[in-house]
Amino acid sequence: MPFRLDPEQRFSRMAAHMPGFVFTFKVSPDGRFSFPYASGGIRNIYGLQPEQVAEDMAPLHAMAHPDDRELIEAALAGAVKDRGLFHLEFRIVHPEKGIRWLEAKSAPEPEPEPDGSIVWHGLMLDITERKQTQQRLELLERAIDLSSDAIFLLSEDFRFRYVSAAACRSLGYSREQLLGMTPLDIDPRATPELLREIQSAPLNQSIMFETMHLGSDGHIFPVEINATHFKDNGKLFGLSVVRDISERKRIEQVLQSSRVALEEAQRIGHIGSWDVDIVNDVLTWSDETFRIWEIDKTKFAATFEAFVDTVHPEDRQHVVRVYNASIADGSGYEVEHRLLFPDGRVKYILERGQPYYDADGKPLRFIGTSLDITERKHLENTLQFIAQRGWQADGESFLIALARYLGRTLTMDYVIIDRLIPRTSTAEAVAFYAKGEVLPNVQYHLAGTPCANVMEGSMCCYAERVRQLFPEDTLLREMGVESYAGLPLLDSSGRVVGLIAVMDGKPMHDVAEVTSLLQLVATRAAAELEREQSERLLQESRQFLDRVIETIADPVFVKDSEHRWVRLNQAFCDFIGQPMEALLGKYDYDFFFRARGRYIPRQGRSPVRQRRRGCQRRDIYRP
Repeated sequence: MPFRLDPEQRFSRMAAHMPGFVFTFKVSPDGRFSFPYASGGIRNIYGLQPEQVAEDMAPLHAMAHPDDRELIEAALAGAVKDRGLFHLEFRIVHPEKGIRWLEAKSAPEPEPEPDGSIVWHGLMLDITERKQTQQRLELLERAIDLSSDAIFLLSEDFRFRYVSAAACRSLGYSREQLLGMTPLDIDPRATPELLREIQSAPLNQSIMFETMHLGSDGHIFPVEINATHFKDNGKLFGLSVVRDISERKRIEQVLQSSRVALEEAQRIGHIGSWDVDIVNDVLTWSDETFRIWEIDKTKFAATFEAFVDTVHPEDRQHVVRVYNASIADGSGYEVEHRLLFPDGRVKYILERGQPYYDADGKPLRFIGTSLDITERKHLENTLQFIAQRGWQADGESFLIALARYLGRTLTMDYVIIDRLIPRTSTAEAVAFYAKGEVLPNVQYHLAGTPCANVMEGSMCCYAERVRQLFPEDTLLREMGVESYAGLPLLDSSGRVVGLIAVMDGKPMHDVAEVTSLLQLVATRAAAELEREQSERLLQESRQFLDRVIETIADPVFVKDSEHRWVRLNQAFCDFIGQPMEALLGKYDYDFFFRARGRYIPRQGRSPVRQRRRGCQRRDIYRP
């Protein structure tokens, strides 16, 4: 019959299967610190045996990170003085695993020991992965906070779930204050009905509108909002990018008072103006409008029809419809459309205008402005891409989707995301977008390539003649690359683990926009590289375990928490006399001691309990 365990044995076995390690910590009257009891988990965390710290904690404290030792000693002194709870997060330097984050929690015995010693009982955990995840999220939030536009993430009940630093600055509230608010608290024009109307718009389609925001000091200022709604795990969220347009409004007023001021303001604000003589069908553009359209004014037909021909073919019908509707009912003209350039580049334009009539109501003129919002659209789209693709999976890896997205957004011929192969001068392209297609992964030597400079830890940008600058790079020559921009990808510890680069067969027009987008996505791409590397190492560990089990000459099987056989070696199959497919998923009682209903190991053959991170408890037996 099964033998009974006394409470101490039962606790020891339970402690052996807990994450981290359970400990008893003692401060002796002579001021000596020790761990009279430490469960076996101390081996996994510190690489120490329990008996090494039973009398003196010095071996354990010697592994404390130099920058955290004073913190640990101060916390210990405070716990001894107050005889209170001890809770601390700190780092150690493991001889094999490097820097690891630990969390210690313990509570003291109510009364000192007879000899005056003070005793705490507690648990110590390895929280390195949690800390790394927290650091990656902080990096992503820091990247978003670099945007000058305010960013709000709303839940289905319209409460703010996240606000960027720019949102706090523009409104004068702390982040904690804003997270308890809704748009009704900061927008004097907002109503519950309006919010529901915006929320009812089609998913993943942006809505742009202007309204007013109310700051904490009572100051009211105009804003432009681009709102998008999307679903995640069945829950509805709203993403709003808000721009303070106070300056733009001021500029628009200046435009009405002086033509000279108009041209200067347009040059500064990158806002073009236009004037349509409807009676004579003559279109007049400002210099800034020509610059935005990249058209030689001496070669432009200067008619409304000529303007429509410059609009992206997919947007022309919509632009004409909104223009005609504005003339018909006298409403303000506002439309967002694209420009498609011969080299494949796309610009986003926001136009606003107003028709004017004679005394008889006949339309005479149409005056308006054109704003190049390409950079903002790319920023908004990229933030939305990261927000949605950051946790969704549709069969395509995030890095491949990111490469395709950048190639299409920036109209680049090539986008490459590389993983640096450790201890070599070789890189592997884990995502390779080439002229609309995704190519298989390739490895290449970095020597003589612009990527080698990027891997040294800094951004490299060559707006033109990159083939001449790197004549040894045959791949650049074969692909016909003229321009290149690359950014290193850093892991959570600041080490270069790869790069992200874009290349094109023509000179790079807008270097600032290209580098800005690369910087925006680099943190997320680096985190994905680090995650894939962790999964790769975990898979290799599992495969290694399979090989180890198979090499054991004795029969070995592994059971899950339901006591089903989930892994066997061939020796066990030979021992039972059944093929492996007939044994997997079976129970002990299917083959042993059927009358008793379960298999009881013979004395000396007790199961060895093992617990691995991310797995259920498994029992490994050797019959």
